[in-house]
Amino acid sequence: MTDRETPSPEQANQPDFEAYAHFRHEILTRVHLSAGPARLLATVALLSTVFVVAGAFGPWMHVEEVGGNTSMLRGVQTDGAIVAITGVIAFVAFTLTLVRPSSVPAALTGLIASAASALIGAYSWMIFDQSILGYEGTSRITQAETGWGLPLTTAASAITTIVAVALLRRVENT
Repeated sequence: MTDRETPSPEQANQPDFEAYAHFRHEILTRVHLSAGPARLLATVALLSTVFVVAGAFGPWMHVEEVGGNTSMLRGVQTDGAIVAITGVIAFVAFTLTLVRPSSVPAALTGLIASAASALIGAYSWMIFDQSILGYEGTSRITQAETGWGLPLTTAASAITTIVAVALLRRVENT
């Protein structure tokens, strides 16, 4: 049949598999290309939440009392317990965003949870005096220094929050 011929009724009712295949390829290519950056951002956010939770369980402060007794304060013994919970919430949210790159509620939940972790980390930096601290309600003055958990949690939460903002913008535009 040439271009000038009109198709018979039987031919007109036949599906055009070539056009369908082309249409399907175009749609899948567009979805894949638009989801690629969202998946990359969700992966980065997901990995950084692992560091948030790890820092929440790590030492936030090493304390030395005037008498020479030393102790370590882990994050989960203080505000780090909340950070661990918000970190797990963010991990689940970013996992859902990785599976469904167009999920605005999951990306928004991850952003809120990671921002809460960052704020708690910043708050903990403000309340932990780095040189002199009254510890566990005692009147003794102690020497204190920050452990590796608090800086890790705070930095990873800040990075996660920044990535989550970019992820949310990307997801909203898809």
